[in-house]
Amino acid sequence: TGEGAYLDLSMLESTVSLLPEAILRLSLDGAGDGPGGTSDGQSAPGGCFRCAGADEWLALAVQSDDQWSALCNLMDEPELAARFPTHGDRLAARETLHETIARWCATRDARELEDRLVAAAVPAMRTRNFSEAIEDPDLRLRGGFVEMEPGKYSYSLPWRD
Repeated sequence: TGEGAYLDLSMLESTVSLLPEAILRLSLDGAGDGPGGTSDGQSAPGGCFRCAGADEWLALAVQSDDQWSALCNLMDEPELAARFPTHGDRLAARETLHETIARWCATRDARELEDRLVAAAVPAMRTRNFSEAIEDPDLRLRGGFVEMEPGKYSYSLPWRD
C-alpha cells in the first residue's frame, strides 16, 4: 500500500521462542540457569574456538569416545585419548582440554579444520559471515533464505506449513 504500519513486538518473546532446548533443559533438571559461555554443558570437550584469521572460529562438540579418539588423532595427541578415555574424565578436565584445543585451533584454518573433523565424524562447524550463510548449500536446500528481490534476502523461519 505504500503506507507504514505500527508493530508492537517483544524482542524477548520472539527470541525465547527460538530457544526450546534451553527451556526444556531448565524444565527437566534445572541446568542452564545462568550464563553458559561457549560450552553446551554436555559435550566434553565442546565449545567455540578461535582459529587463524581475523574473525575465524570453529565450534565442535565431542559426545562419544569414538569422536574423542578421532579428534586426538587429528590433533596428533594420542596420549590425550589414553589420559581421558571416558566422557566423565573429559568433563572433569574440560578446562585443560579446552586450552589444548584452543592452542591447536589458533594456528589453523577454520575451513580446513571443519572439513577434516567432519570427515572424521567429529561434529564441527566453522562460523560463517552472512554472505557465506546465504550461499550455504544446506540452508539453500532447506529454504533458509528467501530472496525478496535480486540481492535482497530475508531469513525464513525454520518451521513450515
